[in-house]
Amino acid sequence: MPGGQDWAVNDVYIGEACPHHCGGRGQCSMQTCLCDEGFAGDSCEVTDPGKVKRHVKDTFDNSEDLSESKWPWTRGGQVQFPVCGPLVSDRALVMNGPGAREVVTPHLDLRDARFIQYTAIMWGHEPLSDICRKPSNDKHQRVFLQVSTDGGVSWSTLHTLSSERYNSATRDYISLPVYARTDNSVVRWVQAAAASLTSPRVHWALDDVFVGGMEINPAEYLQSFDNVNNDDVDSGSEVADDPYAWEFSPYGVLNPAANPCGPSGSGQGSAMVWMGSTVNDGRRASEIDVPFGMRQSGAEQRKQIPAQIFTTNQMIVQTGYILQFKLIMSCGQFPNICLAPDNPIRLEYRRDPSTENWSDVQASCLPGSQGREGLCNPHKHHHPSHYRLSDAGTWTRFIILLNDVTFSSTTQFRWIQDGANGTIPWALDDIYIGEKCPEMCRGRGDCVMGVCQCDQGYLGLTCSPAPRSLRARLFDSFEGGVFASNWAYVRGGGLGFGCGALLPFAHGKTLYFNGCGSREAVTAEMDTSRAIKIIFVIQIGCYAQTRNCNIELSEGPDYRGVLLQYSTNKGADWYYVAQHDPVDFLRPKRVVYDVPGPAKQLGTQFRWWQPTHGGQGFDQWAIDHVEIISGRRRYNRRGWRRRG
Repeated sequence: MPGGQDWAVNDVYIGEACPHHCGGRGQCSMQTCLCDEGFAGDSCEVTDPGKVKRHVKDTFDNSEDLSESKWPWTRGGQVQFPVCGPLVSDRALVMNGPGAREVVTPHLDLRDARFIQYTAIMWGHEPLSDICRKPSNDKHQRVFLQVSTDGGVSWSTLHTLSSERYNSATRDYISLPVYARTDNSVVRWVQAAAASLTSPRVHWALDDVFVGGMEINPAEYLQSFDNVNNDDVDSGSEVADDPYAWEFSPYGVLNPAANPCGPSGSGQGSAMVWMGSTVNDGRRASEIDVPFGMRQSGAEQRKQIPAQIFTTNQMIVQTGYILQFKLIMSCGQFPNICLAPDNPIRLEYRRDPSTENWSDVQASCLPGSQGREGLCNPHKHHHPSHYRLSDAGTWTRFIILLNDVTFSSTTQFRWIQDGANGTIPWALDDIYIGEKCPEMCRGRGDCVMGVCQCDQGYLGLTCSPAPRSLRARLFDSFEGGVFASNWAYVRGGGLGFGCGALLPFAHGKTLYFNGCGSREAVTAEMDTSRAIKIIFVIQIGCYAQTRNCNIELSEGPDYRGVLLQYSTNKGADWYYVAQHDPVDFLRPKRVVYDVPGPAKQLGTQFRWWQPTHGGQGFDQWAIDHVEIISGRRRYNRRGWRRRG
């Protein structure tokens, strides 16, 4: 046939239908099903239900070839880097071949499944051109998401993808209707062949495809990245495509060979690592083109660094739950934090997985702030759940008691670093979301399924410190240095004279704060069971507003004063003792406070903290002659006792 194509047909049968059309898994002949291998019975039922997949999850980043076990039938598409830039990360399934285009899952048991989700994009493409154009709004070139419950004999449309809506990367979350949730479901995306002379042809791509979920979500989440369930994953696949491990982790690498972050506090095992602004194929992330709408020929292209994200699966969250994890940032890349991009890791949650409505797990609660929906405790001040390099320069454990705004049966959590200001390396490990342990292990151990696994040196059901190892009083004039016996850590400060000697109440060196990032001084753990007073000298800025000692006095949402707080669980929670407003401390003042009753116990720490400042060279402050006084005891025949 001149100008035509060769074709053939075989095994034609026209007659009475077989039961349920043999489920699409066999040949019908004289009302009898001749079943394909692995199927048997009157309508070719599955002979071994355990071999039928219950999920399909694919990031398309693990191989340049499409997985045949996940996509047994594909035409018109291949795994590659999309010409319009990444949809989520790196490669995607790009459907740009001639004729009809189709990608089909295997037979799936979706009786326990809940959703189909994916990210898609559509663009116009001229022949012999690599320019990514805005697609024409041609209804004949739409893409249809369909499901079949009879092996592909008939198809029902779940969703339609139009070029008008999908001209930039768009995430879809489609709830599976009841009729689609069978033990013989097949899902496909299909686009009919374009009419002759159609130009430009509308191409499309898919990324981060997940068909699955659970009818009842789990009530706990534990991820140490050491033992990931691979039962539902191809033997050659990466664990990133394990549906039980996590949802998606764009640009995250599990335990890379050259891991700059090192192991977490446990000293062994794997971690999820993001390598900063270098993406997995070796390109700088700043060189990756991300479509803004669509690129036009000759138009200036918008470039940005893609976000780096880790998202958990859906789960049940309820009263008494905590979220615990370990985080490290920079991994040695930025010894000087002032030179690092100011780009925090945000911890967020959502209760409706069909939306992109994410909120901070922990709201900002500072003096004068009511926080989100009035949830702030007036006795606890803290930043939102945004973590910066100064907060996690080494592996650091964070513990949050979850608020009722996070409670639902479909809650998800994510850690995200946007690329707007550049990204820095970071890593995540030992995530636990579930029932809290007794006293949250007092911040001195990992809570795992309600049981504390104590850090070295801490003992008991709640990981208590040994009393004899703790000091009962403290005095520091900072003349000899900043010693670990007095201070657990000092951030953003050191010995200095930036605000001068704090005369007449103190003299000589001060603990002076003028650094980037967090500005705080935290005492070593103490036995404050008999502590009675906290005394110190403080100055915030000065009247002269000098270069080395100035403060912003205008009113605003950012509190630039200094808070005095205490913690009994090694910083998991900080409670209010006093606040020092700049306008009241432009000259040195000596202040005295009673130690709060709840602070009088083993392992208490005190913190001087400036929540907000303008960076190095702005909003400086200093403290000196810090004293924590313990009640004196006298000796009698029965031993030492407190003097009445």
